[in-house]
Amino acid sequence: MPMPAAQNPQTMKATAPITKKQIEEAKKFKADILIYGHTHKKELAKYDSLIVLNPGSTSIPKDGSRSVAIIDSGKIVLIDIENNGNILSELYIK
Repeated sequence: MPMPAAQNPQTMKATAPITKKQIEEAKKFKADILIYGHTHKKELAKYDSLIVLNPGSTSIPKDGSRSVAIIDSGKIVLIDIENNGNILSELYIK
């Protein structure tokens, strides 16, 4: 079942400086998930079979909203902690 556009990781604009080289390195090591941070900009996206996650920032966001990511029960959920825990994006893990 397709997710609504607002929750579809494929439609979220990549705002953080993850590079193609870093993605290729993660794939070379057969990583399933690449998690990074310190940019204060959230990202949840899928590049081929690689999931890329930046949970954003809980205190000083540089993209407009405070956020966290939860990985549990086979899915990743990116949550806006300022607006009643609204789900910004979710992605199921195989």
